[in-house]
Amino acid sequence: MIKLKENILPISVILLLIFYGVGLVNVLIGNESIMRLSYLNLIISTLVLFTNHKSWNARIILNLILVGLFGYTLEVIGVHTGVLFGEYTYGNALGFKVFEVPLVMALNWVILSYITLKFGIYLFKSNAVSVIFASAIMTALDLLIEPVAVRYDFWMWFEHGLETPNSIPIQNYIAWFVFAIILNSLLVSDLRKSSNKFWPYLLITMTVFFVTLNFLS
Repeated sequence: MIKLKENILPISVILLLIFYGVGLVNVLIGNESIMRLSYLNLIISTLVLFTNHKSWNARIILNLILVGLFGYTLEVIGVHTGVLFGEYTYGNALGFKVFEVPLVMALNWVILSYITLKFGIYLFKSNAVSVIFASAIMTALDLLIEPVAVRYDFWMWFEHGLETPNSIPIQNYIAWFVFAIILNSLLVSDLRKSSNKFWPYLLITMTVFFVTLNFLS
């Protein structure tokens, strides 16, 4: 048990590289259907990230749950009204849906908020600056994710009822930045007090993964 705890970080990094590497290799050889298992990557990434988190307490657990619920509620409102991010709908690549939104989208908001906020905290002493920086990074990641999402049936954009796969509204990125600030503000104090050596590996791996898929597209 002691050896397992000592080796949890390298084991986590190896698992991360295997799962994301398998995805990239399959896309390279033309097996793009592997992208329909992307929801598993989100689930596994969340589990590994939180396995490496130190200093658990009731407050941070509650705030992480709130971030997931808030992010998911935004998606439900967004899908059904189009007033937040623009007109869009989810495909079938992200797994089981409730209210027409895949459940793993709650994890997506939590993961992105956690790893980008940890980055901001690492660079800046001010909570406010850390939150703004992290929110900007979250928005930049969304810029990378959007073209991949459209290609692999994560979600599809519309304008006046017509599909617009190559036209993602600026409104989406503005909304991402604004809501990211709100969500990151919930977590910043707790994450500053906690330790997790795994977050840089997940942030870098996700960035490289989506940059590569954009290049392949």
